[in-house]
Amino acid sequence: INPPQQNNPPSKPTQRTVSRVNPGAEGVASNSDVNLRSSPSANNSRNILGVIGKGSRVRVLQARGEWAEVLLLEYVAPEVSKKRADQGWLNIKNIDFD
Repeated sequence: INPPQQNNPPSKPTQRTVSRVNPGAEGVASNSDVNLRSSPSANNSRNILGVIGKGSRVRVLQARGEWAEVLLLEYVAPEVSKKRADQGWLNIKNIDFD
């Protein structure tokens, strides 16, 4: 006798994969206070160049791993930090793409 099979719905991906993020793609910051960094790593707080707020519009320049180097197109002030940068790396989980 075979055990009953479960009908689990397919899981939805929680993050956009890099293969789907191409240079030139545009989107908006999906979280408040998103750090723009000098390199694609969150392991060092010293690499924070600036912070963008939720709704800031960005264009992808290049992608590496789960990171994208972006150019800021439209700035929305963050809730906490006022440190601003116009270009840097951010984790793609923080971008809602068009």
